[in-house]
Amino acid sequence: MERHEQARQIREQQEQAYQASLRADQEKEEKARQERERQQREQEEEDRQLRLKAEKIEAKKRRRQQLRENLAAEPDAGEPDLVKISARLPGGDRVMRRFRAGDSVQTLYDFLESLELAPIPPEADVVVVTSYPRRALTERGLTLRDCGLFPSATVAVEEADEEEDGVD
Repeated sequence: MERHEQARQIREQQEQAYQASLRADQEKEEKARQERERQQREQEEEDRQLRLKAEKIEAKKRRRQQLRENLAAEPDAGEPDLVKISARLPGGDRVMRRFRAGDSVQTLYDFLESLELAPIPPEADVVVVTSYPRRALTERGLTLRDCGLFPSATVAVEEADEEEDGVD
């Protein structure tokens, strides 16, 4: 009888060891599955971000082309109430252009965004800032005169910060 009891205890110990090993294997497999799913989600999110970036770049290229095609001609130098803007581009180049004092800040943005603004990434937004006192021109509905750019001004084109404060 003692042998039977010992054999039963050994079988119980073996069964417990087997069950513990099985649980450990199942836990490892579950962790591996969760890790694969996490990596797949990360890859899908990365792919989605890349697609969004490519779409934004393509949309910006189309917009730049539209702006070039629809940009109003520069006013003649003899016209009254002209605003002369000297703009420093991100690459260090300067561009000068005349606008009417009643033109909106959006017109200035449209002109500047029609230009090549490297090294600003094509998908990034830009902000136009005055040199002194330094302030961002974010109220695009205002006229150039209302923004204090009449009769002439120097501005810079910069990459917009994510948390651009929008102070005008």
